[in-house]
Amino acid sequence: MKHFHCDSAEWRPLEAIIPLDGCRDFMYMGCLEVDGQRLHHYKHGLTRRYLFVSDGLQTYRYVGGDEYVPEERARAIQHALDNLSELRPNAAQC
Repeated sequence: MKHFHCDSAEWRPLEAIIPLDGCRDFMYMGCLEVDGQRLHHYKHGLTRRYLFVSDGLQTYRYVGGDEYVPEERARAIQHALDNLSELRPNAAQC
């Protein structure tokens, strides 16, 4: 696994998989290389959960240590938004 220094936030992968109005709730945390692709880390501001998206739009799940495994997109998004409705009543789900 190779860590990249990201000079600026890369929002295109996130914008490609969730509605634009939902992107504002995420923070860009950085990137690293997984399976030969750059993997971007987005952290949701309320749930504090991460959404990991590659340049190729594959979503991943962190399983510990230095290991990330591919995960079905809808499931990865749901994981990042888990408990959002409890944290912000009337929150729109993606």
